Amino acid sequence: MIVPSLQSAIAQDGTQASQTGQGDEATQAKLEQMLAPIALYPDSLLSQVLMAATYPDQVAEAAEWSNENQSLEGDAAVKAVEDKDWDPSVASLVAFPMALSMMGDKPDWVAELGDTFLANPDGVMDTIQVLRKKAQDEGNLKSNEQQTVSVQEVQPEAPQSSSQQSVVVNQAPATQTQVIVIEPTDPQVVYVPAYNPTVVYGPWWYPSYPPPFYYPPPPRYGFYGGLATGIGFGVGCAISNSLWGGFNWGRNDIDINVNRYNNINVNKRLDVNRTDVSWKNDVRKDRRNVSIDQNKRNEMRNRTSSSDKREAFR
Repeated sequence: MIVPSLQSAIAQDGTQASQTGQGDEATQAKLEQMLAPIALYPDSLLSQVLMAATYPDQVAEAAEWSNENQSLEGDAAVKAVEDKDWDPSVASLVAFPMALSMMGDKPDWVAELGDTFLANPDGVMDTIQVLRKKAQDEGNLKSNEQQTVSVQEVQPEAPQSSSQQSVVVNQAPATQTQVIVIEPTDPQVVYVPAYNPTVVYGPWWYPSYPPPFYYPPPPRYGFYGGLATGIGFGVGCAISNSLWGGFNWGRNDIDINVNRYNNINVNKRLDVNRTDVSWKNDVRKDRRNVSIDQNKRNEMRNRTSSSDKREAFR
């Protein structure tokens, strides 16, 4: 016989367990919703998008600069912003104006992405793999002239200990042993993909958490192919050193290619003896003071008028 107080406790535990399960599902749903627009970016570009998102105010400034300097892209654009007091990850994105334009149009999403990556890097990186697998299963993620898609075996690694060059955001090794890696087919020409998440991943499985509404990129990005049925690509960006980030999927963190980084960031060089180090957020920059005020957010949202967006569909 179960006494009433114990029955009450059991019922309460059951309710709490149910609420916990629902909370976990909601958290995962939000992760997939947030990452859907970028999970199919090449690894190197995606890693730098995640780093840059931890500095949302700087991303807004960089997007505005890129919009005002549309003739510049690739390494030349990065060299042109050497004097800016931006984190190198932010400066690197001016090489890819289409990706940066999307981030500039969604400042709230950028801030949330950065906060989430700092708080839960394992969840972010594992979710990227979940989304890539869904796109692959739908037949929409495959190798072509623009990208090389491969399935690789990785062994989970213990997180690095904290040091001047070690990542401070990863907490646990990856759980998966197979990962989907996306790389530029030509390492010196990077194509930024565009796609409708509700098409490329198949029918969306979290109706209460749909991915952000999708607008095709403006005509100035020279887009072609695949947008209606899968992934499309714009004109490739020629780069040599602008991409210096990458994922260590076994440790769920971001590695930096020191040689490439130093070749493009001559004023912010890494003084290390290793060829690769793990990224860490610059704790000297207090993110509590870098939020974009609401007027700025509204201004950036309205930068592309409804008529411009309708024109992009034609």
